[in-house]
Amino acid sequence: MLPTTAQLQHFLEVSKFLSISRAAEALHLSQSALSSSIRNLEKTVGAPLLVRHTGKGVRLTERGVALAGHARQVVEELGRMTLATATDAFIGELRIGIYTPLAPRFALQVLSILEPLCDLKRVELVEGDLQELATALTAGRIDWALMYDASLDSRFHFDELDRFSPHVIAAKGFFGDRDPADGISLREVSAYPFILMDTSHSAERYSAYFGSIGQQPEVVRSAVSYELVRAYVAGGHGFSIMHHRLSTSQQRRDDGVAEFALTDDIKQSPLGLVRYSAAAHTTLAQYLVDGLRQAEGLTSEPGF
Repeated sequence: MLPTTAQLQHFLEVSKFLSISRAAEALHLSQSALSSSIRNLEKTVGAPLLVRHTGKGVRLTERGVALAGHARQVVEELGRMTLATATDAFIGELRIGIYTPLAPRFALQVLSILEPLCDLKRVELVEGDLQELATALTAGRIDWALMYDASLDSRFHFDELDRFSPHVIAAKGFFGDRDPADGISLREVSAYPFILMDTSHSAERYSAYFGSIGQQPEVVRSAVSYELVRAYVAGGHGFSIMHHRLSTSQQRRDDGVAEFALTDDIKQSPLGLVRYSAAAHTTLAQYLVDGLRQAEGLTSEPGF
């Protein structure tokens, strides 16, 4: 396993200040998160990189001095990277987080976009909920994350790709002869059993939706997997609310599920590629952003 770019950047800050606390402050990280990132880097290279002195900062080991020089070259090169040299310049292991419900739609697209530039054996896709991905970004365990905004703070840079409006999915005929083309309101569906996509922030989000009309549906099933939620819905166990749609190729399957636009005025959910603000924005990252914007189902102008 090779170090991530984020881990190298974390180590460079520590080598600059020779202090975990000062480096953590510069990176807007907690000391524990930075220490964890450095320990993971030491495990990856198989040698101690720092000698820690309680109350007196740190100093680099011989291996640490060598790695600092190499890491500086790598980070600078990534910052200068152009598409023409991306394949040769990209080294190390690239770890990309994907919000679990989005993985069925976007995982293969991400790999397809990166394939011309990277050895895909060195690209790892890591699924997680929104909180897990944010934590992994700050700790340097992943380089980028494909996820919803979810009120990310200023420590993160968010490249918006698109916005999705929530919509209802239900088995065909679940709402009687209601035509999906006519849409449906929260008040109309609130009397029916609800299948909850139970990931971080989702329960609060759905509760807020229905709370705005003074109603709360009965939750009869919950799951963290998009596919399992859809299976429950297809089996007639209840309806659910989703924020992203299947790609056109995935929609070709007839699993008996109908989609209803919500007629209520609900804020759209921004989807984007997120990186930790202290991490360099490379041409490789921009290439992935542009590729996803042009991919099937995404708009070239976010928000429309």
